[in-house]
Amino acid sequence: MKTALVIIFTLILSIGVSSSTYAIDYSVSDNQDVLLDINKTINKRWRDLKELQENSDWVDTQLKLQYFGTIYQKGWFGPKVQRQIMPSLDGKYIVVDSISVGVPILKQMAYLGTNFLIRSSLPFIQGTPTEERHFSKATAVDSYEEAIELKHMEVIDLPTSRERFNSLRVGQQVNTVLTSGFASRVNLLWLDFLNVVIPEVTTFAPKAKLKISKSLDVTIEKEQNDIAIITIKHLDDMSKGAGLGLSLIVDEIIDLPISIGINESQGYSPIVFNLKKSKQEINQLIYRLDLSTPEGLKAYLSFLDQDFSEIQDLEESGNDSVELFMKKEGQRNNSEFNWGLNFVLWKTGARYISENGKYETRFKDGENLKYEEIIYSKVSDHKGFSGKEKRNYNLKAVVPTNDNATKSFSLTINYSYSDDDSSGRELNQEADFLYERYLDNGMRIDFDKNQDYGKVQIYSSLIFSTKAIEELIEVDDFTLWESIALAFEYTDSLIWISEEDRNDFRRDNYVYEHSVRKRNHLSANQKKKLKQLENLKLAQRVYKLFDKLRSNISVKEKAKLLVHGLKSSKLAPVVQKAMVNIIGINDLMGQGYIKGNLY
Repeated sequence: MKTALVIIFTLILSIGVSSSTYAIDYSVSDNQDVLLDINKTINKRWRDLKELQENSDWVDTQLKLQYFGTIYQKGWFGPKVQRQIMPSLDGKYIVVDSISVGVPILKQMAYLGTNFLIRSSLPFIQGTPTEERHFSKATAVDSYEEAIELKHMEVIDLPTSRERFNSLRVGQQVNTVLTSGFASRVNLLWLDFLNVVIPEVTTFAPKAKLKISKSLDVTIEKEQNDIAIITIKHLDDMSKGAGLGLSLIVDEIIDLPISIGINESQGYSPIVFNLKKSKQEINQLIYRLDLSTPEGLKAYLSFLDQDFSEIQDLEESGNDSVELFMKKEGQRNNSEFNWGLNFVLWKTGARYISENGKYETRFKDGENLKYEEIIYSKVSDHKGFSGKEKRNYNLKAVVPTNDNATKSFSLTINYSYSDDDSSGRELNQEADFLYERYLDNGMRIDFDKNQDYGKVQIYSSLIFSTKAIEELIEVDDFTLWESIALAFEYTDSLIWISEEDRNDFRRDNYVYEHSVRKRNHLSANQKKKLKQLENLKLAQRVYKLFDKLRSNISVKEKAKLLVHGLKSSKLAPVVQKAMVNIIGINDLMGQGYIKGNLY
């Protein structure tokens, strides 16, 4: 009986998968009615933004504070819209409007019903097809006022003809991502084996999860009238993971999160712990296309119908209407641990993400660039009665791997913080975090701990070029110990400069071993000496890290070693300050901002 149900279950879900393939076969130019229908639904989500744009008080507040990131979003279950404003390196502002359309509600309820039908016989298996259409438009504007007052994106604005393409602004980008796949979950019913009775509407058990998806990511950018830069990216993604949690079954069936969505989760999962691994294959082509020629226009219209053969044939034949600017191939491996507690009015969670990517990019002039990326991110969220907080700490090392590549790598350190209702005490903690890593970029502000500052955003980044990293790899012992001492803010930078000096430092700060075990009974002077000894021990760990960077290991291993050191909460502040001391803050690239009503 169970075998028959498994077959039926598989057939029903297979029908769902086949019916969802329109997400990949979707043709823009031949489905104007579909676009109009989507646009009608989506416009309802933008209605509140239009009302805000007509509200002079809201506009004045936005112009005063000039927040970056998401300034508007609408939609939870069903279509979602969002507007983001980001700074541009040339001093302009980038406005990104995005629209996400998932599985239609009736289809989701059909999948939900299917899972409920088989629950009595197969309570440990659930699954559903997944599909999503994501549209976005990126526009560069000269002022923040123009950014917040810009008319929102409409799906019918997609450049489905030469005329509509030419109506775009120069530099404007329109992006479409079409994704379909399948997600499933298997409960490892350990509690059932232990004869533990649990409520029918919930599941508390270890889970194994699998998600497979294919995405077509297409971007059209206007270089000038009739000249389009077209990016075609194919993504094959497979994620697998295991988790332990208490979740309402509706969330597990409809959303099937392999990792928690702390910020934008659908459904409700009060307790979640997950471990996830994913692998992604990337193939990307960038073409420059001339729409003023009959061949180029025909290729563009065929491209809109997802027929890329016209563009490829023209490029291979040497036709001047098409130019292959760049080709990129790569593979990305990602591992993530996350946890979350969500009690509706109060929630908290964190994600720890490690990623390794290997890429090869070939340009039209024959240049071939090979490189690897090593990335670490920690994202934490907290939402309670005091507001919503989010922190993101990101490390990214890029290692050139061409045969003639430099024996170095580049490193970027980013930190961002936002709080909808921040206090002076919280902001001083953030200021301390930035200062102890030399990430403050001259932005150090002492906040009134008794004052509420409302919504505040902080962002800071430091970029270490390959030349800067070379200085770290080649640093001599004298400069290294001096830089480490300065990282601990000793006025005498030569305090540990030689082995003899370090031995003298130990002797001067010696505390009897039996006294250390009873720290509470130490005198103030003994505690101070013990702190000095702990500083030296930490300094020696930092020295060992730099000494290994100077050893004869591969460049990739050096990048991994440095990223590992910088993600350690104990080592990171001293390592990062020592790096800045060795290179010099004026020889580094950095940027940052603080946004909010601070005065």
